[in-house]
Amino acid sequence: METWVGQYFQHFRTSRGIGVRQAGRGLSSASVSRFERGLADISVNAAAQLMFNIGMDAYDITDAMRRHQRTFPSILNDFVLPRFKLQVQRLNR
Repeated sequence: METWVGQYFQHFRTSRGIGVRQAGRGLSSASVSRFERGLADISVNAAAQLMFNIGMDAYDITDAMRRHQRTFPSILNDFVLPRFKLQVQRLNR
């Protein structure tokens, strides 16, 4: 993934006062830290777990997609958009 994606996750996490350990539940805290610093990549499943752990939802990630359209990782886009549509459907019920 692009380096800014990890930085976005880190900013999101720290702005909510969530530590790396808490964010890394079910993952390796070291992997989360390396991802956020742009030193390593994580899988889509790990990204999903990280999103859950830090309370990031589809609205948050679509904001990042909108701001970084050209460099947003398409694999994450493919993962997020169907879930976003599902969230919208649930809200409209």
